[in-house]
Amino acid sequence: MLRALTRHLKGPFRNALIQTVMQKHWKVLGSPKILAASHNYFPVRQYAIRPKETSFMEENTLSNKILQYMRTNTKYAAVDSLSIGQVQNNTFSDAYAMHQLLLVISHSLIPKTKDILKLFSLYKLPQHSILQDMISKKSLMLNVKRKVIESLSHMTENELRNFASALKELKFVKTRYLMDIARNIDLECDKRTYKADLEKCLHLFDILLILYGNNVYRRKQYDNFMALFETHIESAQPQDLVQILYYVGIGKRRKLSRDFVDLLVRKLETHYEDLSFHDAGIAAASVFKSNVKVSKYSSFIKKTANHLQTKVKECPCLNDLDSYGLVAMMKILRAAQYQDHRILSSLNSFIMHNNADNLSPQFIAHTLALYANSCVYEPDVFSRLEELILQHLKAPLLSVRIRDLSRILWAFSHVNHQCCREILSISDKSLMEFIHNGEVDIYPQFLSSTLLSMAMMGHYPQPLIKEAFKHERIHQLQDYQKSKQLSRLLTLNECLKVELPELTVALPDISKSNLPTRTLVDEVQHRPALATLLKGAKFINEIVGAPVLKLKFPIAYINYASLVYDASELKGNNCNSLPSSTSQRDHVIQQLSAVKDNTSKQQISIELIDSQSTLSTSQPIGMVKLKIQLMNKSGWEVRKIYSGDVETCSNDEQAIGALILDELTKVCYYG
Repeated sequence: MLRALTRHLKGPFRNALIQTVMQKHWKVLGSPKILAASHNYFPVRQYAIRPKETSFMEENTLSNKILQYMRTNTKYAAVDSLSIGQVQNNTFSDAYAMHQLLLVISHSLIPKTKDILKLFSLYKLPQHSILQDMISKKSLMLNVKRKVIESLSHMTENELRNFASALKELKFVKTRYLMDIARNIDLECDKRTYKADLEKCLHLFDILLILYGNNVYRRKQYDNFMALFETHIESAQPQDLVQILYYVGIGKRRKLSRDFVDLLVRKLETHYEDLSFHDAGIAAASVFKSNVKVSKYSSFIKKTANHLQTKVKECPCLNDLDSYGLVAMMKILRAAQYQDHRILSSLNSFIMHNNADNLSPQFIAHTLALYANSCVYEPDVFSRLEELILQHLKAPLLSVRIRDLSRILWAFSHVNHQCCREILSISDKSLMEFIHNGEVDIYPQFLSSTLLSMAMMGHYPQPLIKEAFKHERIHQLQDYQKSKQLSRLLTLNECLKVELPELTVALPDISKSNLPTRTLVDEVQHRPALATLLKGAKFINEIVGAPVLKLKFPIAYINYASLVYDASELKGNNCNSLPSSTSQRDHVIQQLSAVKDNTSKQQISIELIDSQSTLSTSQPIGMVKLKIQLMNKSGWEVRKIYSGDVETCSNDEQAIGALILDELTKVCYYG
């Protein structure tokens, strides 16, 4: 008897232990205000975590709202049916009646679905515990489970949907008893697909989505359903394509063939312009999640831009689905590197006439990123969005995610926006809160990214920097993020050597294979104007007979190359003779020698400022600006040549050489 009791309690006790450990890890998950008060932090919300006391039906996440939109829209093949809450109105709750219901189900040849729904609805009530019944009525409960599983094949699809909702509310993953029933629902849905059309397949897949949420892609049935969707693709209506794309986006294309996803996008492209904004937004988000590479010249991108521009013009207020659609479309446009000043102009007016209640932190973050990626800086717009995000950070509604904060600070740093010190101070406190509540353990990449953005703005919060360089924090970096974030941490370390030498951090042993590789050849291919500039440098080196101009990465881990003047290579009359005009050679050597003799700077570089590293103000931005700042403070003399001046030389290497020489000789007068 004691062994049987121990065996039954082992599962619940183990789950309780795991829950206790998690509660210790997520220190203030249920009450973030306690942490904010005790540490004097501004409250920040973790979107990725649902508090324990929030029930399934009360969950108000964005993904749930999208599913509810599709389930209440008659155009979609996932129509909601009778809710479990309505079933509860006709239920009874005393223990004797509960026992009678168990007996009725266990002794029925085929139990009635309404009795099964009543039973599992009652188990949601605090006075009834399925775990307790499993212990005290073991034989009866096993018989009930067997009967329930046998009855699944007799349920209609809507009844299966309601039953799946009931199991989800009972958090079936915590008990083996309920997991067995859920597994048989999987098999029943899978079995019904063999003779089902596309509409039924979508309806059945939605039942699995109710059970498992976005983790459905981990189930074997996910692959089976995707294969079925592919076979029915030719008969799919526009809304069916949107729905399938949404399901594909859940799996992030990691388990699907590239051809299937590309075919989905091509078929949707013909109907995309005629979709409602909400449908187009869901489709755009799904395309982005599926990592589909869409050309900026494609009609899909142009139609996306039209949808976005039309929406911000006609809609002064945004609901959650509007905001979701706009953010998704901005992501797609950014990924395709599509730039259209008409869209930004429409956004300007829209932003200036809205407030924090209407513009979510996620919308603000992606709007700023869209401007920054387009290398467009509108001071009024950035100041307005800075004001709005400050309101969100101070508000008690707990709405800012760490990824939003990281993206916002990157956008500010990338376009040289001079944000107020208050937002940096609040960001410091918010990041420290993210560390204490465990969210940085889940998303460690955002801490190093944010700190590098702060460094570009000249802000170095020492407690956060020490946290970022902890060895256990670095070891949390995984997959593709590891290479990128290690590079950013090493760049931040180079900044500390110059800007904050008193702060020393211990770097772990990092293999070069863990860092992104960017050679000088890659740099030349990525920046065409630099390749043209090198023709002039090569011309000068040939004239002098020595490599006095070299292409280098002057600051370690900042992969923006500079043309460096190496005066040690200039040896006057000892330079090798070359078949060139003697007067031309003497003139070049004379000017280079004057540069060497008339400046106290030991190191001189020429920076190419092109469209990727500047705004309309011609001032360097982003990493190029950071590199120049570090070089200036490290004793370099930095001169600038603009890509427009290089292009006017029309590949004339002698003219480009003269341009380089002219910039170098300015050191004698201005250095």
